[in-house]
Amino acid sequence: MPSVFLLMPLGALIYGVIGGIQCSQGQDFKYWLVGDWVRGTLTG
Repeated sequence: MPSVFLLMPLGALIYGVIGGIQCSQGQDFKYWLVGDWVRGTLTG
């Protein structure tokens, strides 16, 4: 079970790198849980 907790930060790092690559290529990227909420908040 502790190995799951060790893999979570690695997964978050990989997810952030993928998002950075997509944004640098001009694509939209939204986070899985808060992406729609943030977009709604910023666009009104």
